Amino acid sequence: MKNGKWWALFLIAVAELFALSLWFSASVIVQELRDLWALTPATEAWVTASVPIGFVIGALFSSYLGIADRFNTRKVFAVSALAGLY
Repeated sequence: MKNGKWWALFLIAVAELFALSLWFSASVIVQELRDLWALTPATEAWVTASVPIGFVIGALFSSYLGIADRFNTRKVFAVSALAGLY
């Protein structure tokens, strides 16, 4: 059963890596957005900062409502990660 635990840990780590890669999404596309939306350096910083701010607001909202205690945490994680794609 020891291998099963390490495999589960590996899968959790990979899922977390992919979910947290959303954190850097604004940094990757800010160059394109700068050209498309004619962003100033100040608005560029706000666009980049909006992603971590959204993560923090989502975490506070989730903890305030006790979502992880009320629902299956695997499903909450999966839904949250998939919602980040849109």
